[in-house]
Amino acid sequence: MDDAITRALAAGDGLVSYARLLALGYSLNAVTSMVRSGTLARMWHGQYAAGRHVASLGVGPRHALTARAVALRVPGHALSHQTALLLWQLPVLESDLDVVHVCGVDRGRPRRAPKLRVHPAVTAESVTERAGLSLVRPEIAVAQTAALIGPRAGLMAADAGLRKGLFTSELLHRAVSQLKRPGRAQRVVQLATGACESPGESWCRLVFADLGMEQPRAQVEIRDGQGRFVARVDFLFEASRVVVEFDGLVKYAAVDGRDQLVAEKRREDALRRLGYRVVRLTWADLFDQERVAQLLLSATASVRTDV
Repeated sequence: MDDAITRALAAGDGLVSYARLLALGYSLNAVTSMVRSGTLARMWHGQYAAGRHVASLGVGPRHALTARAVALRVPGHALSHQTALLLWQLPVLESDLDVVHVCGVDRGRPRRAPKLRVHPAVTAESVTERAGLSLVRPEIAVAQTAALIGPRAGLMAADAGLRKGLFTSELLHRAVSQLKRPGRAQRVVQLATGACESPGESWCRLVFADLGMEQPRAQVEIRDGQGRFVARVDFLFEASRVVVEFDGLVKYAAVDGRDQLVAEKRREDALRRLGYRVVRLTWADLFDQERVAQLLLSATASVRTDV
């Protein structure tokens, strides 16, 4: 790639338009040849990025770059739903990022195109600017995603948004109430909290609710009889004295993973000496609600037997 294109990409925050390439002296055949060779990658109609850079991107960053390319080609629209959540730096499942989502602002009709979905228009008051892009406000993106994808995707983003202070519970409630079909999104309003510290913990709470359980306390400090700190746990079912920890396993993959494993075992032993039972849940467990129910039932029964 020559210096002229490199400079144009830098000026365009990683994107260069077909019109700009023509102005630099490249013909349609030359642009097509660069795309075929992988020098350039076509991100959207008339928008290109460096092929090597695009190949290095994960699902989320690539979706974000594609969204920027789309935004340049659809003026009068705001990025919405999961696309807006990603750009607000809120949790999004990679499986939900196969399509860029936009809404018209004050006008526009819904339509679909390959890799693009245009939703019903939103009001100008629902839109704000972030990093040079028009996005629906974060609480609206949460409500939209919960209604379109479901409570799991919505709750993960809602909890993170509340924790980061991007919106309040009241604003989230208002955003959901203004949906034409609030349906599944109403569960997010009922369950959302800023206490959860990871998407996995948010999903745990949804599973507990689906099982008909009372919501446990989140992020609880446990101390011994002398008031000394023992542990801070993800969830505590106080009546049954059952602690639930969500274990994403990533922390044990680090260089000091063995030390962390030893520390976790000592911490768990200390909790057991105080009469608690510890249940560890992983991502795989959350896909199997029956297994979660069995683990919690077994822990509760164990506490009662000890008593």
